[in-house]
Amino acid sequence: MTAEDKARFLVDYPHLRGDVEAIDEALGREPLHDWNAVQERILDLLHDHRAKWKAPEHKLFREVFTQKDPDAQPVPKGGRASSRAVEYEPDADLRDFENIHSRRY
Repeated sequence: MTAEDKARFLVDYPHLRGDVEAIDEALGREPLHDWNAVQERILDLLHDHRAKWKAPEHKLFREVFTQKDPDAQPVPKGGRASSRAVEYEPDADLRDFENIHSRRY
């Protein structure tokens, strides 16, 4: 976490400053390459602090503090993996779109 990233996140959610500081202290400054493991640690820490973040707060946190890595492990959809069949998050940048226009005569 850089000071700039923290400031960017806290502009939208200043009430989460204590949680962000706790996450920063717990995770340290070294790059972490497994979002699944990091997400588990963050969720456990937030649970321990009895913090209840809303979905947009989680989403912005991830957008601000992570970078995409094409060699990374797949990320389970919806957070923590369970024992049932796991679905993985798609990479929106890899989607192909084709616009097809039909003409009526």
